[in-house]
Amino acid sequence: MKSSHRWLLYTLLRLGLFAGVFAALMLLGIWWWLSAIFAMVISFSVAYLFFRDTRDQLALDLQQRREKPEVHPDAEAEDAVTDAPDTVAAERRDESGPEAR
Repeated sequence: MKSSHRWLLYTLLRLGLFAGVFAALMLLGIWWWLSAIFAMVISFSVAYLFFRDTRDQLALDLQQRREKPEVHPDAEAEDAVTDAPDTVAAERRDESGPEAR
């Protein structure tokens, strides 16, 4: 599974769990702000206990991104273009030799 899909799945699971618990507490007639606090604590606890595999995979993805950043071909091409004028100017100075000074 792609890393972006994993992030999306985990986020949707957490949000869905929060919304479900919040809705259930609201149907029980608990104040909205107290329902939100309880829903947050309950959804965090359930996600921490039961979504461990997904969370661990996300942590590994994050670690891999920090160890070796992705290099885009466009970025390499842009770097080559922006570095080219410096290289051309240096070559011209070298070619002109001491008599140009």
